[in-house]
Amino acid sequence: MKKLILSLVLSVSYLFGSVSLASANNVAVQGDLALIADGGLIARNILTNEVNACFSDGHFAPDGVTNVSNLLATATDVAIETNNAIITIDVLDENLDKIGIDIVTVDITSCLLITDVVVDVQECISTVNIDEGELTIPCVEINGEVVTVEMQRRGNSDNWEVSFIGANPNFGSGAHDDNDEDGHNDDDNG
Repeated sequence: MKKLILSLVLSVSYLFGSVSLASANNVAVQGDLALIADGGLIARNILTNEVNACFSDGHFAPDGVTNVSNLLATATDVAIETNNAIITIDVLDENLDKIGIDIVTVDITSCLLITDVVVDVQECISTVNIDEGELTIPCVEINGEVVTVEMQRRGNSDNWEVSFIGANPNFGSGAHDDNDEDGHNDDDNG
């Protein structure tokens, strides 16, 4: 009976050990953020390729006060849980021999924040020229990207159609192609 209980305990502990290893890697991704645990903790914005901008003041515990940067020198794995990175570290003795593992929690709220862009209201006022049948809407959000939309009136009707969707330089957004099948050339607004 003791052998059965011992083998059951060993099997369960092996199963849970495998699960915890499978849920943490040395790279964790959430949204545009990639965290890399490899002898430290690196944050890379996948879209801009910017590195460690959100850690410019150090790596802080969820209390926002405790700087845990010095504990991350032996970081091996990372997982993201809500606004925190859970990092596995090797615990070393005074001879720098590994004597165990532990975790360190780092607040990554600043890494996940979307930066607001402040634009003068004048930059987002729509303009219309009724005589020419032109309407310009400079601040339209499409799939998280702010673009400028230009529309042309269809003949003398009250119907308008999109003639151009493009970058809004005030938001640093790139061009968005409306639909090439409509016969309009998006590059020359017509």
